[in-house]
Amino acid sequence: MTRAILLTLAVSLPAQGAPAPFLPKKPQPQPHSLVGTSWYGDGVVADTLYRFRPGGQMVYTYRGRTFSNGKWWQEGGRVFWEMNSRYCWFEGQVQDGQLVGVAQNKPGGRWDLRMKRVEEGFQPLPSTDGREKR
Repeated sequence: MTRAILLTLAVSLPAQGAPAPFLPKKPQPQPHSLVGTSWYGDGVVADTLYRFRPGGQMVYTYRGRTFSNGKWWQEGGRVFWEMNSRYCWFEGQVQDGQLVGVAQNKPGGRWDLRMKRVEEGFQPLPSTDGREKR
């Protein structure tokens, strides 16, 4: 009798459908933190060097002047910054090795910005037309 029950269970379990085997999820690529990196490219006023410091501080330089009133943060792959008490702000992401996104300001200006990562210590070369160049 016990054999018959065991045989019945063994035959009936696969028919009821065993749970699917556990398959681990593929690891999702994690965005790289911008802490300690520098990026150079488009700016709202002129070509700009952006330095992303620890603790959310952003230091930026354009037309030979450096400002430390910037703040930045990341949420997943998205990058945000603001400067000058949120007079101007940016939202973007790193794509193909470039930081790309849109900046806006309080008066309603809107700019598509694109920056490339540069080595620490990079200094833009001044130009004759008032825009910095590399």
